[in-house]
Amino acid sequence: DHGYWGRPEDYYTEYPFAGDRRTYAIDSRRPGTEVWAQASAALASAAIVFTRTSNAYSSRLLATAKTLYRCAKQSNPSNALLQDSLPEVEPQYKSWGFSDELGWAAAWLYDATKEAAYAADFELNMRRGEDRWFYEGFGASWDDLNVMAKLKMLTAKPDHHDAEHLRTMVAAYVGKWTLCNGDNSGPVQTGCGLCFLQKWAPLRYSLTSALVAVVYEKHFLSEASDVGEWAMGQLRYAFGDNPFRISYMIGVDGGGELRTPRKPHHRSSSCPPKDEGECSEGRSLCGACDSPWVLYGAMVGGPDETDCWNDDRANYVRNEVALDYNAPLPALLSWAATRTATTARSAIKLTPNHFLEFRQRLGECVLPPHDAGAQFSCPSGEATDDNPRCPFKYSPCKRK
Repeated sequence: DHGYWGRPEDYYTEYPFAGDRRTYAIDSRRPGTEVWAQASAALASAAIVFTRTSNAYSSRLLATAKTLYRCAKQSNPSNALLQDSLPEVEPQYKSWGFSDELGWAAAWLYDATKEAAYAADFELNMRRGEDRWFYEGFGASWDDLNVMAKLKMLTAKPDHHDAEHLRTMVAAYVGKWTLCNGDNSGPVQTGCGLCFLQKWAPLRYSLTSALVAVVYEKHFLSEASDVGEWAMGQLRYAFGDNPFRISYMIGVDGGGELRTPRKPHHRSSSCPPKDEGECSEGRSLCGACDSPWVLYGAMVGGPDETDCWNDDRANYVRNEVALDYNAPLPALLSWAATRTATTARSAIKLTPNHFLEFRQRLGECVLPPHDAGAQFSCPSGEATDDNPRCPFKYSPCKRK
């Protein structure tokens, strides 16, 4: 799929290798505990939500979640990782262990059913394969559910027999992120305040960790703790409280006060209407103009470790969008709205729906500069104040 840049609806007619695309399956011969457990947790959580509106549908979701959980627990006696069954997932989706996914599924199923067996499974699950019982986690994300599994079990069953251990692990994770000093290869604070873990989409890690922190604060700390202040700082950074006044959520410009990405690494929003011409790598991926469509609400990956970012569609490391980048935001923004309503600080400004215009003007058609040494296929432009060449030699902010 990475070889095709064009409209999704044209994929099978325009891409010569579309016929090579396959559907993969997991079963007892080729187990995929990570996939079974993640799907089980998702359906169990949805079952909780739909209990309020449709008991029949909720029951179907829960029954399927239980079946998937049994597959995850029982159909992988050799503790094979996903890439052992499906080598094609490497390198992008290589698994580093499935114990966290198994724990995550058990925690959600306990919350949905209150059946003691799921709570009893939790430690055994977290010790399967790669033992993660005494590991707080590196960076909460789609492939590191360690802290989220422990926090979920702890909030679903506060009197769990291992509650003290679970709380210790969650506190260690939250402490590592709020301190953000780089100890033990952990996150480090940039000069302008972002808690930075990895160059590929750093905002997904800081915002997901902020959500972990506020859930921990809500259940176990004072509402006015430093943990909440740290989380709010990460959220504000993402929505414009940074040296370039950039809101990294597309289309959310603080009522016109902020810049927002106009050239995300996203295929369909880069394609013009069919009657206006082709969509291709040369014209659309590498095009100098802004995307024809505004991908409202999508969060791009974010800046580098020097707080540098430029609006470069070819730069999938910083300007790609993805579901997991947005995943923590509904809950985090809801929390922020409640918190700012009780303080003197102004709320984050989200563009009202009635102002949305999905067609975007082409803007200034200027190629952005690539990073020094970047191997992108598109040509590079010259550095400007709005589109600097990254990384910066010096931080634009003084660390507080």
